[in-house]
Amino acid sequence: MAASVTPVQSLYGAALQRLNSFSVADAIRYFSGVQLKDYGGIGGLKTINVRSMGTQHVGVFLDGVSVGNAQNGTVDLGKFSLDNIEAIELYNGHNPELLQPAKAFFASSGLYLQTTRPRFDSSQKKKLRAAFKTGSFGLANPSFLWQQKLTDNLSLSANAELVTAHGRYRFYKQEGLFDTTAIRQNADITAWRAEAALFKKINSSGEAFIKSYFYQSNRGLPGAIVENRFYNPQRLWDRNFLYTDLLKTHFLLNTYS
Repeated sequence: MAASVTPVQSLYGAALQRLNSFSVADAIRYFSGVQLKDYGGIGGLKTINVRSMGTQHVGVFLDGVSVGNAQNGTVDLGKFSLDNIEAIELYNGHNPELLQPAKAFFASSGLYLQTTRPRFDSSQKKKLRAAFKTGSFGLANPSFLWQQKLTDNLSLSANAELVTAHGRYRFYKQEGLFDTTAIRQNADITAWRAEAALFKKINSSGEAFIKSYFYQSNRGLPGAIVENRFYNPQRLWDRNFLYTDLLKTHFLLNTYS
């Protein structure tokens, strides 16, 4: 691992895959000094704070680009699937790189995510991967990845994913001397993500890429069960679009390739 003047924790490659986690929020619970908060189960917001500084003091960066939230200033880590993430780094401070957004320098901690880079053997021109995950409470999660080698230094990558779940499960609540059986409502989620990127290798320590990222979700916020109230009608809609073209020295690939 490359030396850093800032304390850093990392998960990458095979170690990240062995965790068998569903999202970035599930993976970073293995880091020390962090607190995760999950507001509402499958479709709920998932946030992180480091050393109890608060979520607003943690900068989140996807491929070097700052990720924000205009609604409340906190970033929902549950929407970042591990299906297309190859490395995660958490800095107690900022990344020592010079060419970074201003937010990286004033954030007390930084969480850096890097999406999967196309890598081919000498005889390979194309990679295709399709996957389907399922689980409790109606969870269905199909995904598709396509990587194409155009030239020795130029490659294309496209990834799409759908997450859907109804989130209904039975639970028991005591009412005086009696127990009441109820079904959790308004905990569903329907979200899909699409990414496309064109990568050009500049040299052994740098790359240029053009990337577009789109995420849209519709989910319920079930709320607390209080005084015979079993349903909360609040909903949360997200629509995020990111486009960037960068020429950067990639700190993760140099360290872990």
